[in-house]
Amino acid sequence: PPSISSWLLKLLSYPVETIVRLLPASGFALYLSVRSAAVRTGFRGDTVALTAAWIALLGFLPYWLAPHSHFRYLLPIVPLVAIVCAALIAQGSERLRRNAWRAMWAVVAIKIIFVVIAFPQYQQRYRGANYAGAAAAILQRTAGH
Repeated sequence: PPSISSWLLKLLSYPVETIVRLLPASGFALYLSVRSAAVRTGFRGDTVALTAAWIALLGFLPYWLAPHSHFRYLLPIVPLVAIVCAALIAQGSERLRRNAWRAMWAVVAIKIIFVVIAFPQYQQRYRGANYAGAAAAILQRTAGH
């Protein structure tokens, strides 16, 4: 790392960034794991979710401890984290499960709106002109070869 302080900051921020990127499921799961002893007890009895949690934790550690890493390196373990979050949420009350379901559908709706409206605008205004200019420059420099 560039300095010990930057590495320590990364040690603190990487788990927070991971939880934020996996919202809303990670938020509900974290809430339940902190607030409800019954959920923790029920989770310990779920061997599939417990195994997924251990594998995800072991997969997370090298990237967390490394001086430089990014969330994209964790993508292979995200399905395991989803199993853990789903198992924790399933242990919650009916009201909490309903709210988790609604929150996840709201995120899907927001992402669909983003893909339909914002992303094409970004591609057209920011990326589109750059690609057209680069293609013209390549054609000019290669002179038909």
